[in-house]
Amino acid sequence: MFVFIDENGNGVYDSGEPTATNESDYSGSNSDVDIGALPTDSLDSGTYTVYAYEGETLSDGDSDFETSVQLTLEEPSGAANLDLGNGDGNAHNIDRGTNLENVEVDDDTVGTSNLFVFVDVDDDGAYDSDEPVATNESAYAPEENNIAIGRLQTQELDAGTYDVYAYENETLTDGDTGDTSVQLTIEQIADPADYDVDVFFNNYDSLVDEQLLWGQEVAVAGYTPNSNVVLSEWEGDDGARTEEQLQADNDGVITFDSSELESGDYYLTPPEEPSAGDPPETVEVLPQTLDVTFDDEEVTEQGSTTVEFDSNRGSYAVNVSADGLSAEELATIFGDSEDQNGELEIETIDGDEDRITLATLSDGEYTIGFTDIDTGEYDFEFNVTDTSASDSATIEVTDLDVDASFEESSYVHTAGDIVEMTVELEDTDDAFVQFGDEDAGFIDILYIEDDDDDNEVTFKVNTRSLGANSKYDAVYHSEDDTVESQLHGGISSAANDPVFVDEDGDELTASDADDGSFKAYLDELGLINADSEGISEQLVRPLQPTDYDVSVGADNVFIVNDDGQTELNNELDLTVVDLTRPTLDSVETFVAPADNADENDELTELRDVLTEREEIALEDRLVIRAEASGIYGHMVAIEESNEGSGFDALEEGFSASTLHTLVEEREGEGVTLEVEANDAIANQAPTSLNLGSDSVNEQDIFVIADNEAGELYIVVDTSSNDAFNNEIDEETDFSVEMEYETDEDERYEFENGKGPLGGAGGDRDAAAFPYFLSGESQSANTEFTLTEREVAFANRNDDGVVKIAIGGITDEGEGTVYGETNVAPGSEASVRIRSDSGVSPTFAGTEDVVIAEDGTFEATFDFSEENLDDTGEVTLRVGGSTVGSNDIVVVDQLTPTPQETSSPPTDTPDQTTEPSDSTTTSTSDQTTTERPTVNTPATTPGFGVIVTLTSIMAAALLLFRRI
Repeated sequence: MFVFIDENGNGVYDSGEPTATNESDYSGSNSDVDIGALPTDSLDSGTYTVYAYEGETLSDGDSDFETSVQLTLEEPSGAANLDLGNGDGNAHNIDRGTNLENVEVDDDTVGTSNLFVFVDVDDDGAYDSDEPVATNESAYAPEENNIAIGRLQTQELDAGTYDVYAYENETLTDGDTGDTSVQLTIEQIADPADYDVDVFFNNYDSLVDEQLLWGQEVAVAGYTPNSNVVLSEWEGDDGARTEEQLQADNDGVITFDSSELESGDYYLTPPEEPSAGDPPETVEVLPQTLDVTFDDEEVTEQGSTTVEFDSNRGSYAVNVSADGLSAEELATIFGDSEDQNGELEIETIDGDEDRITLATLSDGEYTIGFTDIDTGEYDFEFNVTDTSASDSATIEVTDLDVDASFEESSYVHTAGDIVEMTVELEDTDDAFVQFGDEDAGFIDILYIEDDDDDNEVTFKVNTRSLGANSKYDAVYHSEDDTVESQLHGGISSAANDPVFVDEDGDELTASDADDGSFKAYLDELGLINADSEGISEQLVRPLQPTDYDVSVGADNVFIVNDDGQTELNNELDLTVVDLTRPTLDSVETFVAPADNADENDELTELRDVLTEREEIALEDRLVIRAEASGIYGHMVAIEESNEGSGFDALEEGFSASTLHTLVEEREGEGVTLEVEANDAIANQAPTSLNLGSDSVNEQDIFVIADNEAGELYIVVDTSSNDAFNNEIDEETDFSVEMEYETDEDERYEFENGKGPLGGAGGDRDAAAFPYFLSGESQSANTEFTLTEREVAFANRNDDGVVKIAIGGITDEGEGTVYGETNVAPGSEASVRIRSDSGVSPTFAGTEDVVIAEDGTFEATFDFSEENLDDTGEVTLRVGGSTVGSNDIVVVDQLTPTPQETSSPPTDTPDQTTEPSDSTTTSTSDQTTTERPTVNTPATTPGFGVIVTLTSIMAAALLLFRRI
């Protein structure tokens, strides 16, 4: 494979023309065959044809070529290393209005031509005849360096950056492109600091780049000194309108005030006059607006408010001043530094002008504060720093009238449970609270702060954990506010640390205690001995039933007066927490419709579905309610330790394991709960409630506490395999016993003297309910039975077949089935009937029912007269499972058939039950009326005595309806 250049252009190969061949073998059908280097250094510049030829040899005259392409050889670059006076290839700066001197170019070719240097003013990369140009001042030798170029006339050029090109050729004509280039920057010689304007532009292009003026005073440089410049408004299709005639100063700078212009698009001439259909490059003028308002007309001297900025401009800086306020005070109000009250960044504080400059901000509301600002009315002036936009706003700073009060004059609750307290605040968002005093034998100090801006602080206190060496989260809880305890966790900010002094204001002292410390305070009051006891050792047992004074003060100063009593330096209100003696009154059982134990996780919902009952059908929910108080604080502490939910469990429910921990693992607390079958099965221990199993979850056993009412609810899903420790497959009797147990000789005391746990005499294994005297135990018990689900249908004949009457008692063609079941009232069920095989015409149907409060139900079906004496079956189903069924027969009337009379019969057999108007309401608000009493045989298990519906009953009911 050969490739050659047809140097003479005759279309054939001639010996001596540049040629090359493949450097390696190929098969004859390869693509991309590599060819050796094709020499071109002997050829002049110009365009040549290059041919490819396949053959064993290439000889003179060969012309049968496979393909060809064009090759153009250009003259090599001549000019190189352009020097504008700052070294080869380096960018150069000159002042506007001066010419470029000392330009030099290196020659890079053998031939000798002229060297040209030109400034590409229009930035098109080529020479144009009106652009500044210069050439070599004298002849030069080939490949000579540092050839001098004449002066470039740049004094008329505007400030800006330009490309300067060097070019070697005999002549320079329009469109010629340079060989090399260097950047030249023409700098504005005017000093912006000499111009009292808001914004300074070096040239018109920079002004156009701004796109928008907001009413600033403007300076534009880059014009011919003392030349005329016209400011015009471009009105679109209507052309231009002259706005103002301007004159550049000696430095080529023009100035104008854009705040005096109406909104519109403006341009300056020069640089050029617009032509028809070719609008100029304009800048929009939109004078800035500013509206500043305070959210409040008045604010207290320690209060805060918001200031709102609103403008048609996106961002801007603002000067702020006010008569009567120094620059430092203004910064205190608006600034976001540590010792300032606001959230705005301060750019400058000008003490000479008594003003501050707010750093560039955007529209919006910003918090400001008036702490340490004197009372009075202040008129604030707001001025945008670089426009004429301004506004004013007035606010009055009034005397601080701090107040705080408790929502209740007293809080009465059971010792050991949870107390919720609310402190209402006025003209402050924080305060200090003392819980207890020297008379109660216990004190804690709280710092409270309103975090949700509702002017109050609401918090819960666990009276079982308070003072008992417990972690903070088991003692105090606030959903929306800050509550910190000196005793439990300490106060987080040094600025809020309580100060403890005597009546003269001197810090209290005690050995082994810091001066003015809480420990010294407690020692002074005789609540601890600072030499041997810490602040968590005020109590020997949990807070006992008595009155505890709780006071709130405006500041953090706490005093022990000369009488040895506590005082708050600025007490604002006082309440009493009256802790009463816990009680254990009764234990009862209820039933609820079948579901997960935690289906009704709110007390109001749970109570709505309960029916008091000692017989519980399996698969329904068993609910044990104990009227018990004094244990819910301990349960909160356990829940916090185990689950991390603590106080939330009061609303969301407790786990079974929390109750198990209290009654089984913390024997010293003296609380026991036993739910156990009366009889053991075979060799096994009696079946009992499985509170402590790891497999039990809230769907199996769920515990809800009513802290206010002192009620404990244990909800059990009897269908769960994990709720009891053994299976229950037949009727089983259970006993429930709950006890608050005490020791005969010793009262409850904390272990090691500071808790949180203990027992009789401090022994955690010796039961002693913390709030009772020795020997004062209380207990309550009840019994219940778990049994299979059952149903009994009414109106059975001597063969036990249920009679369904379709005439007389009910509307003709309708028959009603009545029944009673031990399934939980409120349960949704269905009654199904189906004719026996061979009955014609057949009948079938399903009716949804809700079990009434007394366990009864009824369902009405349509029959035809042809169904008389037909037989079938009726079934009660609950939750998809069959509870029971019975044979049925369709009859005309229940016999004997009563005679139609206009008055009731005078003789009524002893067994006749007078019907009465009654309404039974279930969870679905269904109402049934005038229901016959259900009869069940005396041998039917699980039901009380139900009076037989006799034929006389049917007659009485029929007469009742007719009357």
